[in-house]
Amino acid sequence: MANLTLRSTTSATDPGSTSAKGSALTHTEADSNFILLNTDIQTRLTDVASDTTPQLGGDLDVNGQKITSASSGNIVLDPNGSGTIQLNSNVTVEDGTHDFDIASHDGTNGLKLGGTLVTATAAKLNLLTSVSSLFTELSEDTTPQLGGDLDMNGNSITDASREFAIIGNDDNTTNLTANFDSFSNTNRVHGVTMIESQVGNSANRFHSNPILTFYQADAATVNSGSSAGRIRMNYVEGVYDMNGHNNSTSGFGKGFNAHFVSGMCKNEDPGNDSATLTDMTCATYTPQFKSGSSGGLTVTNCKSINMQPNINSGAVNITNLYGLFYDSINSGTGTVTNEFSFYGNSTNAIAFNAGGFQPGGFSAASLASVNAPVGTIVAVTDAAGRTNGTNNNQPAYTTGSGNWFYVSNDLAV
Repeated sequence: MANLTLRSTTSATDPGSTSAKGSALTHTEADSNFILLNTDIQTRLTDVASDTTPQLGGDLDVNGQKITSASSGNIVLDPNGSGTIQLNSNVTVEDGTHDFDIASHDGTNGLKLGGTLVTATAAKLNLLTSVSSLFTELSEDTTPQLGGDLDMNGNSITDASREFAIIGNDDNTTNLTANFDSFSNTNRVHGVTMIESQVGNSANRFHSNPILTFYQADAATVNSGSSAGRIRMNYVEGVYDMNGHNNSTSGFGKGFNAHFVSGMCKNEDPGNDSATLTDMTCATYTPQFKSGSSGGLTVTNCKSINMQPNINSGAVNITNLYGLFYDSINSGTGTVTNEFSFYGNSTNAIAFNAGGFQPGGFSAASLASVNAPVGTIVAVTDAAGRTNGTNNNQPAYTTGSGNWFYVSNDLAV
């Protein structure tokens, strides 16, 4: 194999078109061509701008350098056709006044996360600025606020830390323990607990934790045979499954209470000043009626309180069934001047019981001075042949066992 030996001396003479000679080069011509080739290579390596269609033949190693531009020019990466710009490592936007602007983001194109297009606009995403961090637990936001209605989407709001969930303006258990018997032991409290704590409300009446329902009738609900006509607002239902066990507890609130209402009036003035309350009512039932100017309203029967026992099925045995039961005062010290189990304050109201009237604690002497009730006393004989008196001083008969039975046409026994 022939070797190419370079001369120790060279000629800088350019023979012109020596590269196209088409025959063997002389020594002088070879020197000139190698000199020109070396010059041409150096020129290409130092001035890529002169190549209008540069291409890489392999991976470009920046060797610790930057790809930069001059004169505030942009650096454009422009794949052909459907080609994409693929980044195979982490991307860091240098700290400073730099933005990452996705100009094409319009809800149809633009930002994708995990292949899913983000359809929210920047303005909507900025609504989340009140949250301390988009990627932290909601529990870390101590003052969360809703910007609209919360759709539970078939789920529940629960409190995994305890057996109750508080809705209200006071969840301080120290305050709750001091004010409410239920919280004297938090193990007693279960379920949703509505709490309102307020000091003074001099400008308006105080209505706390209202449960309000509005229902407007339609053609279906006015049909007397329709189940839809049974309008039961603010429904309260309690179910107690004894599950084969006995319950013989005693004391205040004993047994099963389907609806327990407690109202406490107290005076804990730090200055030990006394206080007077003129009226207190634990439960008030107020039927109200209203009619428009062009139409009237007729109500056949109105019951402020209706008690209707319902024995669904099975072998049920009930010893005493009371419609209204007044028990003795539970405990404590104090003075009660007058105690009434039932009191009617209207002279127009009539005490009526279709099943008879059996009072206790009466004597024959006291009956002699009883004023006649409204209406006419009539003689009634029962199945045993006992007849009540017909004059106004004897509106009753006795069985001889100490029980007296009263009869009149108004009492309709």
